[in-house]
Amino acid sequence: MASGRYAPFWESLGSYELPAEFKSVYLGSSRNHYMVPEATKIELGGLQPQYLTFNPEAAGLSPNGDEDLDWVSFAFGLNRNAKTVTYTVTDASTGRVLWKQEMEGICKTFNKNAFLGSPFTASELGMDWLYPVAYNEEEGFYYYDTSRCLLENNTEVKVRVEATTELETDTSNANDAVEFYFYIDTGAPMDDPSSIRAIANELSPTYTEYLYLFQPRETWFIDYTIICQIQKDPETGKWNGSAFSVVSTTPIPGSITGTGAVAGHCTEDNRSIFLACDYAGNVSVAEIQGGSHMVDEDMDLQASATTLAVGDTLTIENVAENDYELNLNWKSLTPEVGEVTQSDGSSCTVQANACGFLKVRGSFGSNEKVLTFRVVDPSLEGTFTDVSNHWAKDDILMATGMGLFRGMTDSTFCPQMPLSRGQLVTVLYRMEGSPEITGSSGFQDVAPNQYYTQAVAWAKENGMVNGVTDTLFRPADSITREQFAAILYRYANWKEQDVTAQADLTSFADAAGVSAYAQIPMAWAVAEGLIQGISETTLNPRGTTTRAQAATILVRYLEQL
Repeated sequence: MASGRYAPFWESLGSYELPAEFKSVYLGSSRNHYMVPEATKIELGGLQPQYLTFNPEAAGLSPNGDEDLDWVSFAFGLNRNAKTVTYTVTDASTGRVLWKQEMEGICKTFNKNAFLGSPFTASELGMDWLYPVAYNEEEGFYYYDTSRCLLENNTEVKVRVEATTELETDTSNANDAVEFYFYIDTGAPMDDPSSIRAIANELSPTYTEYLYLFQPRETWFIDYTIICQIQKDPETGKWNGSAFSVVSTTPIPGSITGTGAVAGHCTEDNRSIFLACDYAGNVSVAEIQGGSHMVDEDMDLQASATTLAVGDTLTIENVAENDYELNLNWKSLTPEVGEVTQSDGSSCTVQANACGFLKVRGSFGSNEKVLTFRVVDPSLEGTFTDVSNHWAKDDILMATGMGLFRGMTDSTFCPQMPLSRGQLVTVLYRMEGSPEITGSSGFQDVAPNQYYTQAVAWAKENGMVNGVTDTLFRPADSITREQFAAILYRYANWKEQDVTAQADLTSFADAAGVSAYAQIPMAWAVAEGLIQGISETTLNPRGTTTRAQAATILVRYLEQL
């Protein structure tokens, strides 16, 4: 059956007011709901529908082999006195009216805790269309005989409650009439009661994604679910939102985990509502507000090493001690470097496949943490004879292993040679995967078919370089430290990375020597630890950048950002 039948009722969640302190947890689809309040309730302005707790032998209005139908009832509350209230139940397929009840002079019962004991209760909304009325001669009272169902076939019913207010106002209330649908299942194949256990203590709003663990002892049908997101409009004070439904008619045996509210939406001005329903009308609902979804201590990702060789594997674990089940999703953010080969909720195994930085994310809802591992290629050891004892050896081998730099010869890197402007844009071009370029840079001194020709055109097209004049780039000139910072800053900004960090450069005696165009980029590079002073007091902004320094700066950039 299509879930669209249920849309009219839930769409009324689109705009309504809730008391600021409102916080409720609802549950209605299990016998063993020992941690749950006695009623489910969603406030909808004029009328306040309530799904009272059911007492099912299992899901579904059916004999269940014990000749005892599952019991269902519901109530409405009013936030203003009503002159009349009309309650109608209709066969949705045929239009035949199964029950109509009219009441007069109903007092308001708007109370977020009230569902029984008020003048307008579940007993006054007749269930005579569903259950036969019986008389207990010994005790002298009438009751519904829930061992029998008056509906012989599976029936979809429409329930409508309409209130006419005692005092007319200038504005109508859209919720003075509420409609919703139930599907009455007269033959659900259920035998034993389901059990439900709350994972989080007191249904804590801190841990919402895996709120429940369902452990049915029989085949259990989740016919459809509805998720509603509501958020407060600060201008109007209204809670606005939307709802969508997902239909599943597949029998689900065994344990079901992760059917709680959507994670990451529990803030002071944001609430989540989750509903799990079956066509018999049983509903499980949780609305959670306030608090944060998770805290950092809930995820503590640890690994035994920070460096891997190509071909190695490594296990990452969440070692945080939690009193609830936290099932993390694992993903490699750099699949070209390594992959997640095995995973479960608490750990994963990764394999390094190429030289570079392997970044692995563990996430739960909107919360995530990322670990970064350096993957080295042992076969590069000894490639360059002039870096074996150099301070930048590891970064030089990493940069060449990633294909960013090449040796000046097959056996030399020339680490102390100044880096040229053409070499820098070529390295950035390789970092971006050497995309195809159809146009030219327009610089007169950038000749065709040079190693830097495509790179300069790409960098110029994307605003990373401007040239020393409008017509000259001077690709062979040594690049200064401040020029390097400026070009790398523009590249990071083009990549839409956060470039807001700024260091105070006044601790360097030569800070005044930083050119105006390079002041913000240099302060960013120093703040991120990409560029350091040549001493504690000297930045040397207009000094040249060596190939070793360039390799180190770019490796730091790739590792950190």
